Amino acid sequence: MSAVVHAPSERRDVPLDFAAANCLLHEWGWTDGLPVIPPTEDLVRAMLARSPDPPGHVLGKMEPLNGTVTVEKVAANAVMAGCEPAYFPVVLASVKAVLQEQFQVGSTACTTGG
Repeated sequence: MSAVVHAPSERRDVPLDFAAANCLLHEWGWTDGLPVIPPTEDLVRAMLARSPDPPGHVLGKMEPLNGTVTVEKVAANAVMAGCEPAYFPVVLASVKAVLQEQFQVGSTACTTGG
């Protein structure tokens, strides 16, 4: 499944202080407590520069909550995980593979359910 949507991902303000930003991201449920890199627009833009697809390109739905997966959302998550932009094409290819029906992501033991 693929499409281009023009509604950007949700954006929220986070403190510039790394520890404060991580506390807030944890409160929002965006991390399990492990440290994350706040996905600033500049860092996400650097990741997106390595993608052949536009930010709003829909890659599919992620089970079990059927959340819409866009290139921009994958880029933001890659930033949060500490991925270097040079490796983003590999991350994107991996997500595309996981979203294939034959992978059956809903039957794997994972934390995509929130």
